[in-house]
Amino acid sequence: MYRLLPRIGATNFTITTFIAPLSAIILGVSLLHEVIQPIHLFGMAVIFIGLVVMDGRVVKRLRRVAA
Repeated sequence: MYRLLPRIGATNFTITTFIAPLSAIILGVSLLHEVIQPIHLFGMAVIFIGLVVMDGRVVKRLRRVAA
């Protein structure tokens, strides 16, 4: 973990903490047969959009296409 931090940077390293709730919901639904609520789907979408924005590659491509 500490070898990875200098290589990818702090921002990309913290992205892994946002994946934990997504995997918890997916595992809960698939293994424990929990019921997924619409708010779960909304939360997953918000986290996914946040990850895409934090990563920055998609935003850079969109700026290149617009220019």
